Amino acid sequence: MSAGRGDRAAPPAPEGHWEVRFADAASAKGWESLGEQARGNT
Repeated sequence: MSAGRGDRAAPPAPEGHWEVRFADAASAKGWESLGEQARGNT
């Protein structure tokens, strides 16, 4: 299942830290594309 709006963009953050979530489906799709191009850096 692909990520979408409101899904986490990163693993769960420790208590008291920011939790990064996708603003929309396009940003989730872009993140997946970036991961395919620069897998080691993402």
